[in-house]
Amino acid sequence: MSSLRPLAFVAQNRFVDMVARVKQSAHIEEIDVPELQQMLDAHPAASSADVHVVDVRESAEHAQGTIPGAICLPRGIVDRDIERYIPADTTDKVVLVCAGGVRSIMAAESLKRMGFANVLSLRGGMRGWQMQGMPIEKQQK
Repeated sequence: MSSLRPLAFVAQNRFVDMVARVKQSAHIEEIDVPELQQMLDAHPAASSADVHVVDVRESAEHAQGTIPGAICLPRGIVDRDIERYIPADTTDKVVLVCAGGVRSIMAAESLKRMGFANVLSLRGGMRGWQMQGMPIEKQQK
């Protein structure tokens, strides 16, 4: 059992390294909670003409609450379904949100490869959003 602990540590380090490489190589820009709140204050709907918030967490996580007005598309289907909501050739900002800011970076890389030019990741994800006392809404089923 003790031999598994070092392997888990190595795997975790490789994952963290991979996310850092993706963020750097794909030029994924992260924004913090106050920056996103400022964008949303300027554009009251989270999926307005200039800013689209996309929550890439799983459905069970969405049920706990999300950023008001966010489009909920789990990471596993965001690539497939995003253009049902936002065209790839848009110049609008697409802000991706997950629980802590990792899945959103990976999803941002995919969307950039699909042609989305202005993709951002929320640093700290929903945990950061909630820790700063920002509003959440429960999604209607």
